[in-house]
Amino acid sequence: MPEAAIAPPPAAPKAAAPPAPAKPAAPPAKAPAKPAADLAPPPEPQDPFADAFREIDEEAAKGDEPRQPKPPEKKKPAEAKANDDKTTEPEPPPDEPKTNPELRAAYTSLKEKIAKEYEPKLKRLPELESKLKELQSRDETATKSAQDELAALKQRNAELENHIRFADYKQSKEYKELETTLNDAWSGAMRKLGGITISRSDAESGEVVERELTIDDIARYARLDPKLLWKELKQEIPDAAERTTVINHVQKIQDLAETVSKAEEKAKKDSETHAKTQTETQAQAQVQRQKLWKAKNEALAEKYPKWFGKDEADADGNAVFDRGSAFADLVFSPADLTPERIELLPKAFKEAIESRKPFTPEALVTLHAIARNKLANHDRAVSKLKAAAARIAELETSLKEYEESGPDAVAPGRTRRAADAPLSFEEEIDALARGR
Repeated sequence: MPEAAIAPPPAAPKAAAPPAPAKPAAPPAKAPAKPAADLAPPPEPQDPFADAFREIDEEAAKGDEPRQPKPPEKKKPAEAKANDDKTTEPEPPPDEPKTNPELRAAYTSLKEKIAKEYEPKLKRLPELESKLKELQSRDETATKSAQDELAALKQRNAELENHIRFADYKQSKEYKELETTLNDAWSGAMRKLGGITISRSDAESGEVVERELTIDDIARYARLDPKLLWKELKQEIPDAAERTTVINHVQKIQDLAETVSKAEEKAKKDSETHAKTQTETQAQAQVQRQKLWKAKNEALAEKYPKWFGKDEADADGNAVFDRGSAFADLVFSPADLTPERIELLPKAFKEAIESRKPFTPEALVTLHAIARNKLANHDRAVSKLKAAAARIAELETSLKEYEESGPDAVAPGRTRRAADAPLSFEEEIDALARGR
């Protein structure tokens, strides 16, 4: 069937003859000036637009002359054709008000529109701005929170992936990708080698049997030494092209299997090295921690001997301090406990240690609860002790002053003064010294 001929484009319609230019209209008669009595009264003084209207009234008093219509210009034929082809333009907006009544009506309408539409919106502007800021801040907070959460998840995922890589390499993402590539190579080999037949001699009868190539044959080829592979393929696949296709797939599988094997060996060595490094790092950190722990405790005892050291003059207080130190070692450094310090521990904890059994969860919670509450109460006990010491000092001072002012407190060489007798010079000085 012959192709349909492309229809030519339709001919353009002939342009209409340009219209004859219209005769210019006679100008309308000049309107007489309006008398002053017909003018609208001036606006009231409280009107904010009073000045503007006063000027308009003055202009209106001079007379409103209508504009003379401009005669249409003669158009050339080409311009007329172009104007006919153009799309009709939208009508221009209505003329703005010019006369005083029109202006006043427009002003009244605009004032009503402002009062009904714009002023309510203006009153709500602060509220809307506040809501907008709140929504923007919420959006920023949510975005930042989501970004932080995503970054934390990525970091945690990388840590877990690294841990899996050392703990069980076959569960890692890296190994699964290699395994997928190897499986794809096997699937591709079986798909592309389908239909190839091999000739093999039966082991019992010695008869040559032809059959289709199987995946077990490919696996047998892949396990062969490269020197024996060609010899085996020449015997079983006489066709050179088929033999080349088979060897290409077999070599690809061999290369990928070798890559997986090397990756497993490397991961095993890296895991052993990592575990050894981790053990050494933890041991070094523990030694450093013990040194720092000992140094800090010694520094505190030296700086505050009254609170964290022993007092040679207070044997009973030293015994209490030793029991508290043994309990603190049980909480923070149980490895430092000696048999002598174990004897100072509360009975329940001492028996648990001597039984060589791990603490029960209840015993651990009890141990930590005691340590927590004693630690929380230390500052309050110190504060009470300082207040009591200050009160004792105050009472001792008062007692001494009282004893010195008693009836028996007469200095040698002086006589007792009568109750109503005036003070001597020395007695006045003593009274002033005592603050009386």
